[in-house]
Amino acid sequence: MNPLTWRREHQVALLLGTLLGAAAGFLIGFTHNDVHLTTLHQWVAGGGGVRRAIFGALFGAGVIYVQRLMHTWRTKHISDPSSRQHLQKQGVSRHGRW
Repeated sequence: MNPLTWRREHQVALLLGTLLGAAAGFLIGFTHNDVHLTTLHQWVAGGGGVRRAIFGALFGAGVIYVQRLMHTWRTKHISDPSSRQHLQKQGVSRHGRW
C-alpha cells in the first residue's frame, strides 16, 4: 500500500499525523527530561529532542497508515459477495461488529 497513490486528503492526514506526532514527541521529551528554557538549546543540540520527535513522527504516521490499511481491508472484504456472506455469519458489518 503506497501512500503516494492515496487520495490527497489521506496524504494530508498522513503529513499532519507525522507533524503532530513529532511535536508531541518533542514536548513529551521536553517535559519528562526536566529541561528548563535556559538549557533547551543544549538539549536540542544534544539530540534528545530530535530522537523524541522522530519517535513521535513515526508513531503519528503509523497510526494513520494502520487506519488506512484497516479501511482498505474492510472495504475490499465487504465489497466481495462471498466474503460479505462469511463476515455476516461472523457478525461483522460495514461499521464494525453488530
